[in-house]
Amino acid sequence: RGRVIGMAELGAVNKKGNEKRPTIGVFCVDQDFRKRNVGKELVAKCQDMARREWKEDILFVEVETTNIGALSFFNSMGFHQREDNVVMVNVRRGLNSKEER
Repeated sequence: RGRVIGMAELGAVNKKGNEKRPTIGVFCVDQDFRKRNVGKELVAKCQDMARREWKEDILFVEVETTNIGALSFFNSMGFHQREDNVVMVNVRRGLNSKEER
């Protein structure tokens, strides 16, 4: 029998100017499977999908500002903070040489 050990929700989020950008909105890894590259594999799959489905070079993640573990994880994956508000932080990562938009 299989067991879910991690999941990521990737969607095209509308932002200003009706621009859609690929954004991870939900991301979790079972505590027993952390530090085993499950999170890195999930991010890699999201990057592949963003390239394939939306032809996008930048991937965003919405993270609660109080979720220090998630912020640290995404920082370690090369994401950096772009915008900040009271509840969420958008972090982004260029997927190739087109880092800034």
